[in-house]
Amino acid sequence: MFRAAIDNMGWNDVPSLVSKKDGATRYLQSSAGGVLNEKVRPLIAGALDDVGAYRQLDQLASNSQLLSVAGISRDRLTDSVTEQALKGIFLYMGNEEAALRKNPGKLLKGIF
Repeated sequence: MFRAAIDNMGWNDVPSLVSKKDGATRYLQSSAGGVLNEKVRPLIAGALDDVGAYRQLDQLASNSQLLSVAGISRDRLTDSVTEQALKGIFLYMGNEEAALRKNPGKLLKGIF
């Protein structure tokens, strides 16, 4: 998915790539973030099920109407956790990109 985003990059994308310390990360987030969400969401749903989060949510919902009134559901929980996971991934990538831009020799150090 990242390769497809890079292949679809146009000249109009270049200024923001080079002008920001995390420009490449922002580009990948905007161009491949939706596809990544589709790939990660089922993994998050499986993990939430495995740890019993859905069971606890269902139990809480059966005892009170408050959760449904507040719009809290399995789908909303999965969406929220997926969104936070992707924010964390792109935050980490952006920080790494900024560090590499600050000290590009660090990247070459492992090669030579």
